[in-house]
Amino acid sequence: DAKAAYWAQQAIDHGYTYDLYLLATYFRDGTGVPQDPAKAAALMQQAVDQDIPEATRELASYYREGIGVTKDPMRAMGLSMLAVTQNKADQGDASAMAELATNYYEGTGVTKNLARFIFWTQKAADLGDASASFDLAKAYYSGEGKPKDLSQYFHWIQKAVEQSDERAMYELGAAYENGRYGLTADGAQAAKLYQAAGEKGNVNGQFETAMAYFKGAGVAKDYAQAAQWAQKAADQGHAKAMFLLAVLYGHGAGVAQDPAKAAEWTQKSADAGDAQGMYGLAVLFRDGTGVPKDHDKYVEWIQKAAEAGDEHSMYLLAIFYNLGSGVPKDASKSLDWMQKAAANGDEGAKAKIAKGYAGR
Repeated sequence: DAKAAYWAQQAIDHGYTYDLYLLATYFRDGTGVPQDPAKAAALMQQAVDQDIPEATRELASYYREGIGVTKDPMRAMGLSMLAVTQNKADQGDASAMAELATNYYEGTGVTKNLARFIFWTQKAADLGDASASFDLAKAYYSGEGKPKDLSQYFHWIQKAVEQSDERAMYELGAAYENGRYGLTADGAQAAKLYQAAGEKGNVNGQFETAMAYFKGAGVAKDYAQAAQWAQKAADQGHAKAMFLLAVLYGHGAGVAQDPAKAAEWTQKSADAGDAQGMYGLAVLFRDGTGVPKDHDKYVEWIQKAAEAGDEHSMYLLAIFYNLGSGVPKDASKSLDWMQKAAANGDEGAKAKIAKGYAGR
């Protein structure tokens, strides 16, 4: 028994990973080595990290019963599920391989391991798994686990698009819209890919499709289509889509004009953190459109919009501090916000700074 333990250790040292599992059982049982449940559990985790399903099932029992580790039923359940995934991956199941790759990337049930992530991602992608094809493309683009290689990125991103991966459709659409990665800008191709992603439920694809129809970018301008796609994205919580929907209701473009709905969606957009939505809500309170006129709320939302990055709100907040309108008069804060507005591109602020604006 002692010799068996010795040779198991020698095998491990020479890269025979299955012997990690065997050695762990020797420490569990005290076979040829002093019994040591904690060491058994540690070795068993190493075996799990080498995709040995028997080890994963064994470690699950340790967590279930508290052998060498603190009892943890949830961890035990997760390991049991992981063992099933490992078995399926070993048997050639591409989706299981992709799932196992994600486990290694996130450290779910196994120790985070970029090399194992790439190993299983490549195997799954080679078998046609769309999600793995996308992840492999991203690895070639970022250089995370693979050498940076733009040609390989395009190869795998196109594969993922052909396999109907919504993330790949959206990403390639953005590349065509902006002429990235050496591509010639092509609004029609971008709109086609965005809509394909949107039809798969991709919220960013839905929003960009709405914007394409709203602006007539790559497709014929169509406010009714813009409203339909904005509604889909807004229903999924997309803050900018909420504001676009508010604009459409406010102007009766593609939908019946409805100031109350415009105000409702503007409020939702602002509450979701969209700076344009915050500015839009401020204007509604200023004018009393769809909401009661309220100067204090106008100033409050201008301040929130400025803090969220809206450059015109920065300019207005600077003016408020200059005049003491809704906020205490403060020349220093006025100058600070005017400078921020100018730095962020507000033309009125640029003009005032150029004339030596001092905040008072």
